[in-house]
Amino acid sequence: MNIKLTLAAQQINEAEHHDHNDVIWYGDGGAGTLAENLTRIQLTAGVGNAFSAGQQIYGGTEIEGGSPARKLDFHSILVTAVSAANNLYILQFIGGTGLIGDGTILTHYSGFFPATGKAGPIYSSCRRIPCNYTIWVKTKCETDGATIDIMVGPHTYRQL
Repeated sequence: MNIKLTLAAQQINEAEHHDHNDVIWYGDGGAGTLAENLTRIQLTAGVGNAFSAGQQIYGGTEIEGGSPARKLDFHSILVTAVSAANNLYILQFIGGTGLIGDGTILTHYSGFFPATGKAGPIYSSCRRIPCNYTIWVKTKCETDGATIDIMVGPHTYRQL
């Protein structure tokens, strides 16, 4: 009985193996890509309390060389600035291999942020996708056209 429990625990541990380390914050690498820099990703909310059309922020090659054998999630974001203080912002992350409309919703983040944007990281459960997928973000806010500046902290996993 004890041997079976040990084997089961090892299998669970191996199935959930991923790289836990200090978060590496990624910023805007230009042309819809990420880079290990301090350039914030600026997102603009839609109009009429609707999501924006969406903005590509990850091109599918920046993390782990875009390896389809590795997975990632954007489980944490860091809000660095907002244009509409203390308004509700909702960010919707979408991932896929084709166009944004064909993608899958990975997670939503929402919150009220101070004008200084000095809130700590925000964590959310996020669907894992292969590192070679593209990721877009749609944004909405109580204030039409409001902006929010973020950085993302992806987590990587190896597929078993």
